[in-house]
Amino acid sequence: MFSRTDQPTAEELQKRIQDLSEQVEALRAEFIAKNRHLHNHNLNALRSARAYIDRGTQFLMQERFKEKAQKGEVLPFRDVEFSNYSQNGEDGVLHYIFSLVGATNRIVVELSAGHCEQCNATNLIINDNWRGILFEGNRDKLELGRKFFLRHFTRFEIPTLLGDWVTKNNINALIEEGGVSGEIDLFSLDVDGVDYWLLEALSVVSPRVIIAEAQYMWNADTARTVPYADDFVQKVVRDKDDIPFQYCGASIAAFVKLGKARGYRLVGAVGASGPNIILMRNDVGIEYFPEVSVSDILDKTPMAHKVHFEKCREIAKGLDWVDV
Repeated sequence: MFSRTDQPTAEELQKRIQDLSEQVEALRAEFIAKNRHLHNHNLNALRSARAYIDRGTQFLMQERFKEKAQKGEVLPFRDVEFSNYSQNGEDGVLHYIFSLVGATNRIVVELSAGHCEQCNATNLIINDNWRGILFEGNRDKLELGRKFFLRHFTRFEIPTLLGDWVTKNNINALIEEGGVSGEIDLFSLDVDGVDYWLLEALSVVSPRVIIAEAQYMWNADTARTVPYADDFVQKVVRDKDDIPFQYCGASIAAFVKLGKARGYRLVGAVGASGPNIILMRNDVGIEYFPEVSVSDILDKTPMAHKVHFEKCREIAKGLDWVDV
């Protein structure tokens, strides 16, 4: 209890509450980092229990989104997120984007698709009749992906699944051998490796939309990537407190800088814990999706993740990076 003479002011109370909130968020982030397997297990349990948004419902949502857009109402990505197969809310955001900008040939190329039960292309293929060229270098996951699509096959076209190890020297030839070149609607990139260098080398296709996983711990003006190697494999590095950091990928600013040089703008992001940024070609959807800054994205990161990213940044400083 405070006596009448030592009662804190409203400002002091607010500061104490803020400090306590930050401490709680920091402890939460540390617990998640140290118990990632439990965190992932809980996420998977939630995914299996959540409602599936079927084909018909997505069509009705699409029509409603169009009506709103015609009246000048464009929704923030956080309000349209859902996940049938994506890791976070990417399924909903991509559904929303293409509801407004439309699709041309409904072709998606994805690196890497994993076992296909959790990737950005699957909802578009199953529920919107898209054609997919999906790469996965792990042959066991690739076989699981084939079985998954065969098990769920109804009236969509089975995607082309390729098990090649993609490098900056073969990426264009492999995509072309898969039967795709020229304009496509979507390129999805998440190889947990030399992602930046693969996107830099990409020339055989011109995606209208790019979604790519980025490293969020770097500051808004830091354009940085892991160095290139054909055989680069992600590695987990831990600090003295056993906080893990996944050494791979590139910063948001690196992707944005590369995108601007190719005629793309940053329009948003999905997923605070497994962040994917979205780049859109400048001749697509500018009336709905204006450019946002890297700072806009980072400022919206939840406090728990900011604390974790700060710790990751300290670990990353001792590793090899290339400024681009």
